Amino acid sequence: MSKQTLAKEALPDSATRALAKLGRDIRAARKLRGITAAQLAERTYTTRATITRLENGHPGVSLTILAHVLWVLKLENNLGMVADPQNDRPGTLLPVEKFPCPCEKRKPELGRGSFAATSEKNAVVFVALPPVGYAPAGC
Repeated sequence: MSKQTLAKEALPDSATRALAKLGRDIRAARKLRGITAAQLAERTYTTRATITRLENGHPGVSLTILAHVLWVLKLENNLGMVADPQNDRPGTLLPVEKFPCPCEKRKPELGRGSFAATSEKNAVVFVALPPVGYAPAGC
């Protein structure tokens, strides 16, 4: 059995329910706009079967298809809010010892856990920062 198949089978129930809700919401948004599944498939360069799988909450539909569907439905801005650090309640509850020492003057490095966005002229690096006013012992 492939890792991809195992990942789908091991998907937690809460994630399965969230994907099902997302699919139902996408179907409702499509219908509110008077777009058929076939029309949405044509506009997103995919098949009607893929749109049906997405609307049924199937975990194997690619993020590319999801992003394109949301763009056609004019909902793509919501995609960027899924893991927004400002809404990351579990992340804010992590012990403060896990945060890097703010007095270290290291240049952020891209790697696991970092995010980067680039443009033609410069690069922007987003890194997790400790809470304002936090200074661990010894700094």
